[in-house]
Amino acid sequence: MATGERWGTTSADGDGDGAAPAGPDGTSDDAMDRRARAVGRLVAWYPVGWVLGLAPAFWPVMAVVALGAVWRTRLDRISKALVVLLISLLLSVGVGLVAGYGSLDRVVGYAANVAVWVGVLGCVCLLGHASLVHRTAFVRAAAVMGVSHTVISLGALVLYPTSLPLPLTSSIAGSLPDGIRAFVSNKLVDESWLHGVVFRTIGTMGRPTWSGAVSALTVLLLAHRFAAKSPRGKALAVLGMLLATVNVYYSFSRATEIALVVAVLYALCRIVWRLPAFGPLIALAGLFVTSVLALANWSTLVAGLVEVESAREGSSETRGAIYAATIERIAELPLPVLGYGLKPRQDGLVASVATHSTYLGLVFRAGLIGLVAFLVILVLCWRYCGRSESPIPRAIVLVIGLWCILEDFDPGHLVPVFLVAALCLASTGATRPSEEPPRGIPEPPPVISAVGAGLIGGRGSDER
Repeated sequence: MATGERWGTTSADGDGDGAAPAGPDGTSDDAMDRRARAVGRLVAWYPVGWVLGLAPAFWPVMAVVALGAVWRTRLDRISKALVVLLISLLLSVGVGLVAGYGSLDRVVGYAANVAVWVGVLGCVCLLGHASLVHRTAFVRAAAVMGVSHTVISLGALVLYPTSLPLPLTSSIAGSLPDGIRAFVSNKLVDESWLHGVVFRTIGTMGRPTWSGAVSALTVLLLAHRFAAKSPRGKALAVLGMLLATVNVYYSFSRATEIALVVAVLYALCRIVWRLPAFGPLIALAGLFVTSVLALANWSTLVAGLVEVESAREGSSETRGAIYAATIERIAELPLPVLGYGLKPRQDGLVASVATHSTYLGLVFRAGLIGLVAFLVILVLCWRYCGRSESPIPRAIVLVIGLWCILEDFDPGHLVPVFLVAALCLASTGATRPSEEPPRGIPEPPPVISAVGAGLIGGRGSDER
């Protein structure tokens, strides 16, 4: 297996460890190849697992499959930051048990959250030492998963109020814990209130906001695919982007919509900045004109924001109550170097304490160490993705970083997959692989949409 450049190392700055062999003996490792193909299969086939009712097992299985890479490779800087975050979570659980937060359902939820971080760590270690073609295959798998989720979400919306008989285990969803129930319930559309009744898409991700985030990140992945030379690839990418954008809208998630708009503006500014003739001047002029227009219509913009916020007043109040309860319990720690590990429930809250914000939640669960480690991870990912000529990898990191202000990174959805995909995209965009794409990720079964099938097709026809 040809090894690619490791995360956190760029040939330009020369301040990293350089590419490391997959195996500890300095040779290529077929086992690592198999693991790299396996993580791609897991992502590509997630919709099938969801249909079978196995979606809650995705991250535990990913952790088991990818974890072996942690012991077989030298850790790069992103991996080391993930290890620090995991250690802080593991050490903090003792504080939570002493505080009386150790009920069975809380411990199960804690284990599920840890599985997400272990899975991400394993993927970063594994794909950071994998060949470029395996990284390309992982990006395609993420695109297929995102498009498939989008198609299922919009299909359920079109058929609503008729419920799809999916997942197949939905009949037992009521007897399962909340965190698991969300991913096996056949409630694929949520009836909510926003100046009237609205229908929010859920699809395969368990919650409307998580559904919208996956589709938003899929838009960015497909925007990168639009650069493919094949007309068929461009057509499929445009169709997938349109469907995913519609699903973002019907998620009615302000966090997702704001993050996506900011990321798109960033990508456009970066593209314009790099124009061969007067690029920076054009970009600065565009920013100036936009700022002037915004100031000239400031009262209208504020009135619009107030109207939107009033329509979501209930959401703001429930979030505020969760944040207040979280901060109150953090204040009880003498020095929050470590946190409580576990997320307790509290009467009067619609969700557990330490939810609806990754940053605040990490302070509660993993202390300041965990928060700093997560910030370091985002900074390192942003820095590494800057090596790509395409603005898309950094746009993906930007969406995730902004989205995490109001949402959770690790409850079991597949947003973390796109952080790994951004790293893969940055490396494959910088150096095109000379090898043929691996055949390890198969063609999707019929349940996967034709759009997704075209994106992951056989031998990379879009790259010719």
